[in-house]
Amino acid sequence: MINRDIIYNELKEIAKKNNIEDFQSICCGRGLDCGELCIEYNYGKYILFAYDRGNESFHYETDDIAEFKYTVFQHICTHNGFNYEVKQRKNNDSISRDNDNLMSDHRKIAFEYALHQLNKISSIWMERAIPEYEKLLNLWRKSKDVYFNRDTMEFEVKGD
Repeated sequence: MINRDIIYNELKEIAKKNNIEDFQSICCGRGLDCGELCIEYNYGKYILFAYDRGNESFHYETDDIAEFKYTVFQHICTHNGFNYEVKQRKNNDSISRDNDNLMSDHRKIAFEYALHQLNKISSIWMERAIPEYEKLLNLWRKSKDVYFNRDTMEFEVKGD
């Protein structure tokens, strides 16, 4: 019989097997309401949710376990990417922000790290996340020319 403990343990095993550090704790059931991701299984639905100060801040549910696993790890890997980026930023404080300078967009480092982690689990998951990250990196740019170079595993600007 499927229950949240079995699902939780399976997710933790995937993370351990692929050396995915779980900086953002995942709770089995409702957590402390501090924004942490929580998992639940109810009436045949896999549920990922978060509460912040008593209000639900995120809710996702599906009956597809593969889809659920992707969503969980996409969140974990993105969170880990931003943790990594913050550590790197301390060494590069002097970079000023410019919407049209990819190297000044701190999200570049975070998204690259997230994609590296997703790729450890599944190249399909990495490929699935790439368009969303490209969209976000291009959002404020005048020329929408950022793409993910699969050979270098980095975001680049077309023509550079």
